[in-house]
Amino acid sequence: MIRTGLTAAALLAAGQAAALSCVRPDLARSFNEAAASEKQYVVLYGTFDFDLRKLPQVGWDRQQDTKPDNPIRAKFIGESLSRQGFVPSAISGMTLNAQCFRPWCAAIATDTPYLAFVEKTGDSYTLAISPCGGFAFVTPNPGPA
Repeated sequence: MIRTGLTAAALLAAGQAAALSCVRPDLARSFNEAAASEKQYVVLYGTFDFDLRKLPQVGWDRQQDTKPDNPIRAKFIGESLSRQGFVPSAISGMTLNAQCFRPWCAAIATDTPYLAFVEKTGDSYTLAISPCGGFAFVTPNPGPA
């Protein structure tokens, strides 16, 4: 009986250890990361239009099918931050990189405003989104929390 109880406790602990552990997304921390990076970032506020069916849908039973990076073509409509403040902006061809960490995959919505730090390389724009959040913030709150 004791062995059964210990085995059950060990299995329960192993299941909990497999849970995804993320640092809570923080707008200021993400801003500082982007500002300190060697990469160039633009700050965008608006919506991303893309085919939702292309977001990865992976679970515990299909972990072997999980790719860490899943590029999806997207369009952005909204505003970009300039020296004069936010100005109207549209990017017709950009990439959303929906990242997965084993069975956990990133999610992002269409028709929902995001404040995002988007990497700019030449004429290309890429927004990396992960299951832990990162550089995209849905409907950010302008006031103190």
